Amino acid sequence: MTWNIERPLEVLTNESSYRIDNVAFPRVTSILNVISKPALNFWYGKYGTAYCQQISTASKERGKTVHILAEKTMNNVSVDLKGYSDSIQGCLRAFKSWRQCRTIRDRKTEVFLYSRKYGYAGKTDLIGEIDNAVGVIDYKTSKDIYPENFLQVSAYLTAFEELTSIIPSFGGVLRLGKTGEYEYCEFSYESAKEFFHYFLAALELWKWQQHDWNTVIKRETGVCCSNEAGTDFSANNIYKVHKNEKKE
Repeated sequence: MTWNIERPLEVLTNESSYRIDNVAFPRVTSILNVISKPALNFWYGKYGTAYCQQISTASKERGKTVHILAEKTMNNVSVDLKGYSDSIQGCLRAFKSWRQCRTIRDRKTEVFLYSRKYGYAGKTDLIGEIDNAVGVIDYKTSKDIYPENFLQVSAYLTAFEELTSIIPSFGGVLRLGKTGEYEYCEFSYESAKEFFHYFLAALELWKWQQHDWNTVIKRETGVCCSNEAGTDFSANNIYKVHKNEKKE
């Protein structure tokens, strides 16, 4: 398999989007933030924002380091893990275990992908010929693999197809555990197309959130008060009125 993605003339990056040739393309991960995460909300509610943000920041930093080291390992660059935390070393052991089980050829790592057709962009960790089939794979260092991860990879897979005219055989999500275990989920091209349908729904909702709808909404505010006849509109009195009506 031979392919190449022509990088746009100008790509500027910020936290939520890429600006490609002076046009803003939202990040795939930013788009998927519109999906509610009940478990995460429960965690924040239980332990408090300050503590959870501290843990989240540390997890993100660990994830960035693991991605960098995994990329080097995939490209056969020697990595000395001395001085890294036990959790990072565990993730790299997991990555090596997963890699040793597979034949990987014609690979590219940290691939920048974008879709002019649908208007989004992002980076995936690995595209290559894996066990004789073309796949698009993203790494995770989270505690679990979540449903939105499949939508994320489906977006990368679709953008790859748009840019190269190559139809990948599958998408995959590889979770690297801190204690050396890995979890790998793979899905077919056909399933990716179904997942992508729901990614587009998230994209539409993300677009809706970006609009300032105050320009088309008429607002009216007011307060509840007694009328000229002296009718009591308090909550207790209204309750009594309805209660009496039911008795009648």
